[in-house]
Amino acid sequence: MRPIVVLKKTLLCVTLCCAAYFSFEFKGDTFRQRSLANIEIHDSELKPTSGFVVLGMHRSGTSMISGLLVEGFGYKTGGPLLEPASDNEKGFFELSPAVNQNQVFLYDQLQLRDAWNHPNIDSFNHEIAIRSALNGEIDIKNLRNVTEQLNDAKSSPWLLKDPRLCITFQSWLPFLNSKPAVVFTYRNPLSVAKSLNIRDRLPLIHGLRLWIVYNKAAIQNSAHMCRVTTSNNAILQDPFNEVLRISNELTSKCNVPPPPGQLSVETVDSFIDPTLQHNQAVRKLQEESLPQKQVIEVYNDCDIYEYPSWQTDAYWKQLEMDMYLKAMRIHCDLESGVAYNADYVWPNLQEKVKTNIAVE
Repeated sequence: MRPIVVLKKTLLCVTLCCAAYFSFEFKGDTFRQRSLANIEIHDSELKPTSGFVVLGMHRSGTSMISGLLVEGFGYKTGGPLLEPASDNEKGFFELSPAVNQNQVFLYDQLQLRDAWNHPNIDSFNHEIAIRSALNGEIDIKNLRNVTEQLNDAKSSPWLLKDPRLCITFQSWLPFLNSKPAVVFTYRNPLSVAKSLNIRDRLPLIHGLRLWIVYNKAAIQNSAHMCRVTTSNNAILQDPFNEVLRISNELTSKCNVPPPPGQLSVETVDSFIDPTLQHNQAVRKLQEESLPQKQVIEVYNDCDIYEYPSWQTDAYWKQLEMDMYLKAMRIHCDLESGVAYNADYVWPNLQEKVKTNIAVE
């Protein structure tokens, strides 16, 4: 007998394809699935927003933002949380069962135990993940753990964070009894790629490609959600006022319940330390070694600068440069806000790059 999904009593709706909706209705100890084709589902059928999800690529400052929101305002994360590590001494602020469930979602489709950096991660299908969870084809004990916490009124206002949610976000929506808000953040793609190279030995081209995939997925998966946007640079330049703005907009714009605490300068000063920004010392040395940064492209009034490639092979060096330019153009469009438009055209990623990069 297949496992049964047991969750709080609720009626939830999620778009699984263009023409049909499905609802999951609690009946006894099971969820019954009913087709609601061609019926318009309104947000009013969901409970008021009770929390938000932080979306952002790995190494993009999501832990810093989450930490400031949790420590500064008292947003609730539930537990247990991942333990701090050498590459994140302040903590990840990630709910362990949420991370574990995301790994299950990804493994089921990509067959890699921790597939966050899989070359084909952009092939992840949230419809398959939802059906696998409902049909008992994957382990959902962590899903049950997380949703029981987040659907509990006592957990509000909650914060859920894991970079993998950029990819899996829509897989969670049918199991939440309220429509979450989203905080989206991004960081310079080259900085992210270099950080991944140092921590995970990923080639720069692979890190740049992952940056594109994750940011595209995060923006598209949250397109119909109430979203507050920021960036790693914006936080570092003025952490107090930027985090205060984020919290205020979550309440005023997205109707997330006000947090119990008030942000203080002391909390910000004790938590944030720009010197801990990953690869900052390496970046500084590299920048100082260049007499002057050269602009290699002006894209929509946005300057894209040269960078010291580590590739020695001419073929891969050109592929890396092409990926760098694609990522930097997106970064420029994030800075201007164009990338958030519904009709934004994301670049095609070269198949030969996708299939020739080995996961380490």
